[in-house]
Amino acid sequence: MELGQRIRFWRRQAELSQADVSEMCGWGRANSRLSTYERNIAQPEETDLERICKAVGISLDQLLVDMPRDANGITRGALKNLTSKEKVDLLAKMLTEEEFSQIFQQISGTVLPK
Repeated sequence: MELGQRIRFWRRQAELSQADVSEMCGWGRANSRLSTYERNIAQPEETDLERICKAVGISLDQLLVDMPRDANGITRGALKNLTSKEKVDLLAKMLTEEEFSQIFQQISGTVLPK
């Protein structure tokens, strides 16, 4: 997901309009700056990113690093980009210890140490 899409996602999560965020950032309600960022026409400076994050109530790390997640905490399209270890870690979080151990044993032929 591109930066502009993430900005739009977090703005909508905060239930704010572009005009609301623009005003909160000090750009005026009619300013089109946020629209150009959301459409990836322009790349925001770090100071603008900080203002946007403050307006929508997230950290800069959340905007730049954390991708929007579904109810299970999984980002859209993230599974295809995970390493094998990351997939195993995710599976371990979703299953009980016993379920995970049984699956691991079936796949690897090895019993997990307790």
